[in-house]
Parts: sequence; structure tokens; C-alpha cells
Amino acid sequence: MSIKLKINRDPQNLCPWFADRLSSALAECQALGFRVALFEGFRSTERQEALYAQGRTSRGKIITNARPGYSWHQYGLAADIAYLTPAGQWTWDGDFIRLSPIFIGQGLKWLGPGDAGHYECPASSFKTARSFLGKGGSLEEVWSDALKKADQKL
Repeated sequence: MSIKLKINRDPQNLCPWFADRLSSALAECQALGFRVALFEGFRSTERQEALYAQGRTSRGKIITNARPGYSWHQYGLAADIAYLTPAGQWTWDGDFIRLSPIFIGQGLKWLGPGDAGHYECPASSFKTARSFLGKGGSLEEVWSDALKKADQKL
């Protein structure tokens, strides 16, 4: 499997503001006895393309409705969390709704039960984010703009 298609669990590839709050929320969950961790953070365009194709033009179940360029994962501003079994296997069988106030309390945006393990930075717009990168800008510029919208600072 290509490195561009691998799941990225490195919080250093996320916006620092977002990564700090995600880490704090995960630590609080773990202190309460919930075995949750970062399942996936940053996604390459190639990975987003492959995930979007799943269940449409490739085998598998549809797991995202976000086309490439329309997922905050690609900008380091979204993360998916999942539970870990005692054997260390990932699972989505767990009470995500009970965890949501912890993440929301850290200033993260939750999309609700339909995407229960997904959290985002309250960002600006995909049009703005794509514009920054299309002009040769950096993720740091996208993050700075997103955090202005969230009234936060890097």
C-alpha cells in the first residue's frame, strides 16, 4: 500500500490548536475509563479519493460523502476517534454520544450521531482553504484562517 493511502495517526500533522484540544479531550475520555484514541487525522488527496470511491467505483461500504477537497481531514482540521478493544483492535462499537460533550467542551465541532467519532475545528470554508493551497499557500495559512473564524490563535 502506498504511503499516501495509509491511515495517518500522527497528531503532528494536524493544526496545533486542533491537535492540542483533541489530545486534551482524549485524555479526559481515557481518565473516565473510555478506551478511545485517534484513529485517523490528516488525509492525503489520494487517500480521500480512495475512500470516496469505496462503495461507488471500488469494493466496500460507502464510508464518506466527502469528495477530495471537501474533507477537513485533508487540511489537518479533522480527526476520527475510535474505541480500542482490550486486544488492541479498533472498534466503532461504543457510546460516542456520551463522549461528544467532552470534545465539544474543548471547542471542537461534532457532526452528530451520523458521524459520531468525527470531530473538526470550527473552520471557514472549503473554497477558502482550496484557494490558499491552489495559490501555493501552506496548511499553516489555512489553519490561521480557520482559527480566525473560530476566534482562536495558533
